[in-house]
Amino acid sequence: MKYNSRMLDAAKDYINRGWFVFPVFGIREDCECSCGVIGCKDKGKHPFTKRGLKEATRDLAKVEGWWSE
Repeated sequence: MKYNSRMLDAAKDYINRGWFVFPVFGIREDCECSCGVIGCKDKGKHPFTKRGLKEATRDLAKVEGWWSE
């Protein structure tokens, strides 16, 4: 959980700087992508949301919602 907390804190900092943010999948402890696809070719590098970069936002409530999912 500390990792998620640090990532959310970083996202909030980016928003405060006026930057847009969007979530990407991470790497699990077993070195697989958190998307759940075994052998994922883009481990930790592809968007968590369906529209990816097009959903980038500075809306803090939306970003916090992503972290709660």
